[in-house]
Amino acid sequence: MNSDILTRIRETAAGARDLEKEITDLEERIKHKKQTLNTIYHHELPDLMFEAGVDEVGLPAEGNLPSMVAKLGPYYAANIAAGWGEEKRDAAFNWLDTNGHGDLIKTQVTISLPREARAQAAKLIKQLEAYHPEVKQSVHPGTLTAWLREQVESGEDLPPLDVIGGTVGQVVKLKERKD
Repeated sequence: MNSDILTRIRETAAGARDLEKEITDLEERIKHKKQTLNTIYHHELPDLMFEAGVDEVGLPAEGNLPSMVAKLGPYYAANIAAGWGEEKRDAAFNWLDTNGHGDLIKTQVTISLPREARAQAAKLIKQLEAYHPEVKQSVHPGTLTAWLREQVESGEDLPPLDVIGGTVGQVVKLKERKD
């Protein structure tokens, strides 16, 4: 094999390796920057604005950056995470059921049939138990978050946030000022 082509292969492979490393480093830096920004929006700015007794602060335009408004508002999030253990997920679903909110839960029943069982699929509803269905429950995070917001804003008793994976707090959002 030609040594020039081997040299080019090695140089190109080394370039790809270096680029992969650079991308990994940049992704890690972005992740860290997003965590820092999240801390600023959810903790530092709300604390400072509470201390100052304001819920809105204007930022003047600077260079090619537009003028902005930093506005304090409520923050709600809730998620019964798929990665939680079965016991923790069941506790969340049981709490929702027991407290009259079971209608938030989506139930998915999955049955695996072999390919030669197409005829049986037509009779599936009658024979459901014979196939040992897999049942999964979930609540879409957007649905659960909207429900949590409704509970808080209507003055209802708060559900146990740790059970439903909920967070209630304040957040500051930056929006471009439309002057």
